[in-house]
Amino acid sequence: MIYGVVRSDGRGVPKCIVQKEMTRREDKIRARGTLKVAHLKGDSTIDGLLAISHYDSKPFYMMSNATNCIEWIQKKRKIWRKDQQMNVSMTYHRLNVIDEYNYNMNNVDIADQLRGSYRFDQWMRKRKWWWSMFFWCYQMLLTNCFIVYKKYMLMHRQKPMTHYEFQKAIALAWIDSKHYWPNPNKKRKLPLESDLISKSSSLSKSSSTKHDMVTTRRSLRMHTEASKQRMKSIRVTDESLAPDGALRIRLQRGEHWPIINVEKKEPRCQLHYWATDLKHRAQLMFCQTCEVTLCLQCFKLFHTVEDLVGQKLQI
Repeated sequence: MIYGVVRSDGRGVPKCIVQKEMTRREDKIRARGTLKVAHLKGDSTIDGLLAISHYDSKPFYMMSNATNCIEWIQKKRKIWRKDQQMNVSMTYHRLNVIDEYNYNMNNVDIADQLRGSYRFDQWMRKRKWWWSMFFWCYQMLLTNCFIVYKKYMLMHRQKPMTHYEFQKAIALAWIDSKHYWPNPNKKRKLPLESDLISKSSSLSKSSSTKHDMVTTRRSLRMHTEASKQRMKSIRVTDESLAPDGALRIRLQRGEHWPIINVEKKEPRCQLHYWATDLKHRAQLMFCQTCEVTLCLQCFKLFHTVEDLVGQKLQI
């Protein structure tokens, strides 16, 4: 049985279905969706072989003898609508041979598909020959990690993250490890004034001009202000509760364990205060991962409901 993707420059693809790859944007839009099919009949070895050519962003070729017809099938998927702030269902069409191939491919094709879904080096120009090998190995490592993670979660009867959520979690952890990989046993503290003075003195000794000393003091002042800004707790607002807001970590699977908040003198439930302007102070807990004070009633709601802004009136 033959079923898979082929190249047009090799043997076997009929010339009648070969499509020229366009370079201009107007020609690409005009050629997109063009479908050509060739059917092999009367061959004693491979009878009923189909050769398909479909122009998407560029020509795409397949061969199969496991299907008797070529048709468009209707499928649905969920996409995020920014204007509605919610996931909506979208209808699209796909060739039946492509759909069958996507759900019946072997492990190598599945790995290539997963690696190419969220490929981050497609726009990069490789000026060194080893860059291509490094990025291929790194993305293949991410793909294998996702496959092992998914099997582990299913083996323990837990719902795994999607491929997009898995890649996003790794990217955010690399960008800001202190925020997305918190250490519950380590408390963040501002640098002491003595440390800043010692750093300033050591840097001022190494500088040879007055301009360098002014630049050093300015950089230390900016560092102190940035540290104070990071230490401020994130407020519960419509912007911070959005899927891409500052509190997006609340929906990620992790250790959102409640602890008793002993730092604030008069704490209040921030979700209650955001929704009703009432200072609810009963049964309060503090999420050390999100750094938000919540009551027991709002703790599960805060970490499970995605569209809190849309349900503000119900809260």
